[in-house]
Amino acid sequence: MAFDYALDNLGIHYINGFMGVHNRCFRPEVYDYDLYYPGQSVTGKVHRAEKVLKYYKMHGSLSWLSTKPDFSNTYGIKEIPLNNEFKASTDNELMIYPCVSKKSFALDLPYSELFRQFSQAINQPQSVLFCIGYSFYDEHINDIIKQALSIPSFTLFIVNYSSVIEKKSSIEELKALGDKRIIVLNQTDAEESTFTGFVSNVLPDLYEEEENESIIRTMQELYPKEDTETMNNNPEPEVQ
Repeated sequence: MAFDYALDNLGIHYINGFMGVHNRCFRPEVYDYDLYYPGQSVTGKVHRAEKVLKYYKMHGSLSWLSTKPDFSNTYGIKEIPLNNEFKASTDNELMIYPCVSKKSFALDLPYSELFRQFSQAINQPQSVLFCIGYSFYDEHINDIIKQALSIPSFTLFIVNYSSVIEKKSSIEELKALGDKRIIVLNQTDAEESTFTGFVSNVLPDLYEEEENESIIRTMQELYPKEDTETMNNNPEPEVQ
């Protein structure tokens, strides 16, 4: 639930397959939705809202519960709110725990739909998949990733800390392929391969980028392109 709380605290709108406010029901079609700012000109041009992401919990969540299907909840799956009264329920929760039969559970709803959505997302042209803290032990997930590697523009970025490197591990096998599209950070270096290290030392500072963009916009307003072109077309006369 850490990511759920973090996204809420950061004011990021996430699409997680559920729809509704007081009665949040599983509706996978929401993954086809997106948020855009309204057009500000007569041409109707719009641009996408920045703080929006699609969130796939492929093994379920503590906040997902199985209920009796009805006309408003066709799949019989609902999401309960994350507030101070939140209590995990093991009676009707929808979550796949680590076990030998994990792959068979993934064939049922809602997991099968989430895996389909995940596969569709990474099979888009120019897709980049960051695998952070994933040891590649789940073959049903590995199959989807390997399929995406058949796309020339797909890039796989692996960030997984391990104090001991297993030569026959799935990550080492991918690394041994020598494919430039597969990037594996040093697994024994906690400064870059742990989640905290990756965020602090590898990811760019988005706040700094936003500040630079603000400076660029200000300078463009102060020195419009038209004024610059006028100066270039009308140079100062030479002094004789």
